[in-house]
Amino acid sequence: MAIFNYMNKLLYSFILFCPLLAFGQKNTTIVVDPQINHPLFASSDSIYNPATLVFTDSDGKIHYDGVPDSNKYAVMSNVIINNDPDRQMRFVEAMFIGDSLYITIDESNASEYHTIQIAYSSKGSRASFKYGTPMMGHAEMVLDFARITLDKSTYKKGDWVKGKIHFRAICKTNCNGVVMEGIGYFKAKISTQAK
Repeated sequence: MAIFNYMNKLLYSFILFCPLLAFGQKNTTIVVDPQINHPLFASSDSIYNPATLVFTDSDGKIHYDGVPDSNKYAVMSNVIINNDPDRQMRFVEAMFIGDSLYITIDESNASEYHTIQIAYSSKGSRASFKYGTPMMGHAEMVLDFARITLDKSTYKKGDWVKGKIHFRAICKTNCNGVVMEGIGYFKAKISTQAK
């Protein structure tokens, strides 16, 4: 599992630092609604990393698989793919690269990963969606549309970005035209650089 986590981080770095390769799809709409609200925005829920195996022995004692990331992470999104509760994208990072705010919503587990990244600036916005599995690798996805609602029009380092997203992506290679539709809310505190 450590290798899978490393590969996900490597993929994330590629997506983050090569945005012009991932983006170019124009069907991205961003609107600002200062009144946007959802219980997620005030939630402090957390979960174990989906790659962490948790089990209970015959004495009722809980054990973990012992990998370094066997701890809890804050739930920052409730975006769900194709109404499947096993395909919820719960993790969000937001950071500035130059004058653009990049918001990355994702989740990876032992069987698949989903990532949508939004680039937002005064010059415009664009988005991309990535999907893949360890068996098939990366699938070529075309974003049919992405509609994003944000709570403000401008942000700075340290601000919280809160919003809602609805998108649909169509698989062009490795998954036979499958359509993936995601909808939900997200939040993240904005940093200035990748971790």
